[in-house]
Amino acid sequence: AVVSTQSTGMTEAHGIILVTGEFNRQLPDTVRVLFETIPRECYFGKPSAVVCYSPGIGSGKQAGIQARAFLGEMACLTIGPILTLPQVHFYIDKEGICTKDEVKKELHLLMKQLAWYTDALTSFRKRKPIPTHV
Repeated sequence: AVVSTQSTGMTEAHGIILVTGEFNRQLPDTVRVLFETIPRECYFGKPSAVVCYSPGIGSGKQAGIQARAFLGEMACLTIGPILTLPQVHFYIDKEGICTKDEVKKELHLLMKQLAWYTDALTSFRKRKPIPTHV
């Protein structure tokens, strides 16, 4: 039932935002497992953005770089810069609200870019579907 719900959400979504922490300077295995359990056609050809975080000073950048490559291999178009949040506990309060204006601005830009790519690809896909077979 969980995979079915995830597949439905991914199928209906026009874009993807992958938010992930970093585990030992790597993309957590749970992210890979999640994508492997969802049929490829659910996310194929969709624009995606990456937000990563870390409790340390590393900012999750290593996981973010791996996430971009991973999403590319999953046939998602990755857009914009990776939004990284080092020492995330200084940016997010206990209620989960972002407290730093510079992070809000970066996230706003990332969301605008994702919306642009989503609109462009959705519009074009209606006129000409993505080739999926040889």
